Amino acid sequence: MSVKLNAFAKRLSLLHKPGKPVILANVYDGISAKGLRSTAGAQAAATASYAIAAACGVADADLSLEQNLAAIGAVHRVLGDALPLTVDLQDGYGARLDEAVRRAVHAGAAGCTLEDIHPGDAALMSARAMAARVARARAVAAECGVPDFVVTAQTDAVRLGATLDDVVARGNAYLAAGATSVFPWCGREKELSERDVDLLVRAFQGRLAMTLGTFSVDNLADLGVCRISTGPALMYAKMDLFKRSAAALFEGGSLYNIGA
Repeated sequence: MSVKLNAFAKRLSLLHKPGKPVILANVYDGISAKGLRSTAGAQAAATASYAIAAACGVADADLSLEQNLAAIGAVHRVLGDALPLTVDLQDGYGARLDEAVRRAVHAGAAGCTLEDIHPGDAALMSARAMAARVARARAVAAECGVPDFVVTAQTDAVRLGATLDDVVARGNAYLAAGATSVFPWCGREKELSERDVDLLVRAFQGRLAMTLGTFSVDNLADLGVCRISTGPALMYAKMDLFKRSAAALFEGGSLYNIGA
């Protein structure tokens, strides 16, 4: 398995091309994975911990490693060898980082996202501590036979009011530690401007990951990012379709006009 999985990790890494980014329509269970597998254009798969937590009926901060791994396992069983898979491991579950990475690899992950803050906390870990965790995640994956394991390093610095200079300093430390890309998460109340994105693209030599927000895929590609994800947005879209379809049934409609 490790030889094949490392080949997937190499493939995933090569998809991170500045200006021609890998596009990730985040999945969170077997059904969404099945939909992605049969969708033309999909090159890789990624989970979103927020969406997995919602599917489990818990808050993102309360998602346990076991719940997360169960969802990751379901996604991988459906995807099989169709697409390389990168998974959201939040902050790496504190002191359980080695275990989290090892079990994610055994569940079929070719990469992961690590955050420099726990979802329930209000303070960032130091850049040095996060860089060490990025390096450790890659080392553990290498011990499992996946030396090309892809780590996306998420920083919540902007969300917590830090300057872009701090994001640049943190991001470069994470990249030096072995991260493939840096993902600046701004929260739901903030968003980077095109000027900000351009600055970060240049600072990270294109190794910038972004969620769509109000940007389009083409817009972010033109700005030079290497990775684009949707987070829980597709889960919300599916939930909205369910609500509208159910409401139509309650009003006397039929199954044939669902989604119309």
